[in-house]
Amino acid sequence: MEAAREQTAWEYEHLRIADVILFWFRAEAVQPIALYELGAHAARGTRPRGRCPS
Repeated sequence: MEAAREQTAWEYEHLRIADVILFWFRAEAVQPIALYELGAHAARGTRPRGRCPS
């Protein structure tokens, strides 16, 4: 459990300091966490970019 907590903390810290964040969305799956992160980063003024293959 501690490893998962450390991984999550690492991810959020590096997402926080990033200038550009890239997202890739699978067409056949709903990804609520990725959608939440996309909105959160857009709201704070970073430049998230997303891609969904056709």
